[in-house]
Amino acid sequence: MSEKAIRSGETAGIIASSSLEEFFHEAVRGAMKRNGIEASEDAEHYLVLLLRRLATEKRFFGKRRSSGAASFPDTVAEAWLEAKTAEPTRREELIRWVGDYSLLLVGCFPEQLARRPVRPDYYIHFGRKAYHTLSAMGRPGAGRKIFRELSEGFERFSEVLSTVVERMKSAGKKRLDDAVLRWFLTGSRASRATLFRFGRIPIIASPRLLQ
Repeated sequence: MSEKAIRSGETAGIIASSSLEEFFHEAVRGAMKRNGIEASEDAEHYLVLLLRRLATEKRFFGKRRSSGAASFPDTVAEAWLEAKTAEPTRREELIRWVGDYSLLLVGCFPEQLARRPVRPDYYIHFGRKAYHTLSAMGRPGAGRKIFRELSEGFERFSEVLSTVVERMKSAGKKRLDDAVLRWFLTGSRASRATLFRFGRIPIIASPRLLQ
């Protein structure tokens, strides 16, 4: 599933929820249960917020990458190098981005990762290293524990994200199939709008419209 698909609103209606955060919360918790993975509530919530950021911040993965008001280099290696000489706030910002970017890339976009010249182990290494570094920064507390947990369980948490994406793909395909059938049988505007959101243009008129 592409980043655009996650942002486009295709998640609407896949799970009955009152907010995007609630949708991802249910999806993450279900993925953990399905994979037999245990995690603290803080780590679980971190994954939820990470997915929400991906769904709402258009430039998290694109060119001139940014998150909120911050901007980031083109690669995790460049971000890591910049972090070495950056002032404390910017350094923490860059290192956290390396961890988050790597985790999302490995977990959510394996197809995109397969087209890159480096292996997944490269991003797993940087992601674990970034979260481990964050766990040693700042005052002891819940924040440091979360990053330590993310570092130690990086691959397990990437599996959780992968399961969430696969569930979205499956639910999205069913929704698309249902929309095609509804369009064919009824020619409804709602099904037509759904087809357009999925990038499908109903060229063939519904028999209902030809009656």
